[in-house]
Amino acid sequence: MRRKLIAVLMMSVLATGCQETITGTALPDSAAIGSSSPTTTAAEGPVPLAKLSGIWTGTYTCAQGETELTLTIDPAVSGAARAVFAFGPTTKNPDVPIGSYEMTAQYVDRILEITQQRWIEQPSGYVMVDLLANAVSANSLSGIVDDSGCTTFKITRDRS
Repeated sequence: MRRKLIAVLMMSVLATGCQETITGTALPDSAAIGSSSPTTTAAEGPVPLAKLSGIWTGTYTCAQGETELTLTIDPAVSGAARAVFAFGPTTKNPDVPIGSYEMTAQYVDRILEITQQRWIEQPSGYVMVDLLANAVSANSLSGIVDDSGCTTFKITRDRS
């Protein structure tokens, strides 16, 4: 009988709730979002986006191996710039096909995020990747290629 009474009481509590109203401000669960501070967008990074327009060349590494990268960044408009990511073979990796796609470049938390938009020329089996430049200077950009199977990139400004 006692077990039956406890079961009925528990079912009653579960069905009706505790009926207590709690007031205050909801806070995010830090375990769910990690211990980092909230993401905010910064207007500029170490080098103003307006000063990064031009042609940049170098390499990046993904599953296909070292790959040539030419990044053309247009002049910035309203905190963002259009860019074209063109890739192809290197002397160490001559079998990489040629391809290109449009991107958008903007600073987020002082990291230059260069994100994929749409293909211009897509080789079979290739996907677009994003770039996160955490080392930005007037003459070089380097950082992480943001896709599984990829590692880093490093490009320098063309002087021609």
